[in-house]
Amino acid sequence: MILEPCDIFFTRGDSLFAYLIRRATRKKNEAPTWAGHVGCVVAAGEGYDAVVVEALATVDQHPMREQYESAVVEIRVYRPLSLSDEQKAKILSFLISSVGERYGYLKIALHGLYWLTGCEWVLNFSFIKSRPICSYLVANAWAAAGLTFGMGLSKVPSPDDMMDWCVAHPEKYELIATYDQT
Repeated sequence: MILEPCDIFFTRGDSLFAYLIRRATRKKNEAPTWAGHVGCVVAAGEGYDAVVVEALATVDQHPMREQYESAVVEIRVYRPLSLSDEQKAKILSFLISSVGERYGYLKIALHGLYWLTGCEWVLNFSFIKSRPICSYLVANAWAAAGLTFGMGLSKVPSPDDMMDWCVAHPEKYELIATYDQT
């Protein structure tokens, strides 16, 4: 399967960090969280040869194979169906301009504090655009094109919220590939 620019990929890993992210971003009374990470394709390629941008220790651009070919991980790739060329250009420009930024570990801690306390106001401190985490990177790229994942521009969804949005809107997002190496 050829992955194309602006395709969104979601992962579910088996590491402790992946588990903690899924726990910290799960809302009260929500079904178990599937996705713990999200990234975006920026250059077309066959499967793992596609070039992606994602927030790791820094925002990194690399062929998908460098991160996932031998990892124990499940991946689901969704294709947006109705982006204009202008929207795609804005999304890709935002993603590529973010390469090299350092990861926002404090934002992960704020999500953990929210999960522990239920106090949503703590997340108000996490919307700062610098020091992205994965979901902030992709959500802000979409916001640069005037788009959201159903939460408005003032709130940033978790990877699982974003995937739930894609699943709930098959007229806008199509599941085009799955990779299961668990």
